[in-house]
Amino acid sequence: MLKKQEILKIFQETRTATENLCREITVEDHVIQSIPDVSPPKWHLAHTTWFFEAFILKPYSTTYQEFDPL
Repeated sequence: MLKKQEILKIFQETRTATENLCREITVEDHVIQSIPDVSPPKWHLAHTTWFFEAFILKPYSTTYQEFDPL
């Protein structure tokens, strides 16, 4: 089982990699696109955080409090 610091490091590396990929994309490209086959980068950034919260923090941390439970 991974330790807390290892999980944090993986999250930070994943988030940084995603941000680096988005760095050169215009602001307009970060929002909903007119093509149904395209997911906006903004969604991917949020999904990275949601994934770690839903599948790592909530099930395995007894002290974790959701930022927004809705």
